[in-house]
Amino acid sequence: MTNGPVCRSSLSWTYLAEATKRIHAQLTDLQTAIGPASGLMLDEQGQFHLTPIEANVPEQAKALSRRLYRMLPRPDLPDLFREVNDWTNLLDQATHLNTELPLFGSQAMPLLAAIMAMGTNLGLSAMAKASSFTDRQLAWAADWYLRDSTLQAMLVTLDNFILRQALARFWGAGTASSSDGLRIRLGVKTPNAQRNREHFDDMRGLTLYLHLGDVPAPLRQQIISTNASEAWYVIDGLCNHETEFNIQEHSTDTGGSSEHVFGMCHFLGFRFAPRIAAPLDRQLWTIGRPDDYGPLNTLLKGRVSTRLIVEHWEELKRLAGSIRHGVTPSSVLMRKLASYPRQNQLAQALAEVGKIEQTLHLLDCYRDEAVRRRIERRLDRHESANALGRTVFFGRRGVMRDRGLSGPDASGELSGDCDGRDHRVEYGLPDGCDRRVAGEG
Repeated sequence: MTNGPVCRSSLSWTYLAEATKRIHAQLTDLQTAIGPASGLMLDEQGQFHLTPIEANVPEQAKALSRRLYRMLPRPDLPDLFREVNDWTNLLDQATHLNTELPLFGSQAMPLLAAIMAMGTNLGLSAMAKASSFTDRQLAWAADWYLRDSTLQAMLVTLDNFILRQALARFWGAGTASSSDGLRIRLGVKTPNAQRNREHFDDMRGLTLYLHLGDVPAPLRQQIISTNASEAWYVIDGLCNHETEFNIQEHSTDTGGSSEHVFGMCHFLGFRFAPRIAAPLDRQLWTIGRPDDYGPLNTLLKGRVSTRLIVEHWEELKRLAGSIRHGVTPSSVLMRKLASYPRQNQLAQALAEVGKIEQTLHLLDCYRDEAVRRRIERRLDRHESANALGRTVFFGRRGVMRDRGLSGPDASGELSGDCDGRDHRVEYGLPDGCDRRVAGEG
């Protein structure tokens, strides 16, 4: 039994030895690659600069893209939604709260209209005026069939269908993803909403944090506080998307990155590749005393504490295991680790692993413009998805007025429904609905 701790710690030393070799190899390669080929330039004053990434899409490709867009049909949104449902049967995942049975045929049409009312932010009353359904029918469909579990099941069905299409392979293989926040203004007071002048002017709002696949398809979305760190929620979507995507690499912008995320992604088997603003201002860390790398010595800021990593290696693995198996939401753990990093040695140890992984990532970006371009392209696609979301969410001038929106409060904890009304009592059952399907409503 005396050899147990030695055997366990040997895994940490193996990791450190391999990381040392990789950092040395990348610094050596980068030392010889300084120049236009890598994009890392050294000026006369001895300052490093990264060449900005320029668009390299041929004009012929742009012309073809415009031509293809003109050839696409322009169906009405209800017809498009109905056709997608015919392909995927995604509405079968929207089951009744009591009977757990879906709606079929024409009975599912109020449900489709309710989803459109919510997705476009028109609201049920405005949708009732624009359709053949009443407020009562739409509210009944929303209350009994639309909840977090059924919406996520529909999203998974849609994602898996997209991933299986041959055309999807032109966008990606389902092995990469990105995440970013979409700001939503709120026109009502709720415990979840917070003020943020940068995003909402004088109003309150929330952030819809979306994980997007490389195909692209939305994998998971969370309502989070706008003033909370997005880095706390990166791991949640990677471990809990429930789709057939086999995510291996994930990208965020600077707001979604931290040393803790770098470290946890390593233990969970993901390659974290964020787009970091001013990457040359970030510290590069070495393991032990560094060699002489010429002008690159100015980028080396410190050494990693190997003692912390070795002492807490097994605890870090157990922490990652609890996140992987859903024992504890990763956003809760990441928030607690970030709240007192200097007092918690486990948090410090995870940050030390994160320093190593962040250094390897930065060296990759310095050395290879293709890496930077791949990350930039992935996040540009995500920004396009956010732009589409803002365009579709046009109702009520993009201001949400749902008091029942659940999400984290100012501390990041989940808050409940703020609306005291029970629409199931208020509206009852829609006309012509089979009560054996609807249950008690």
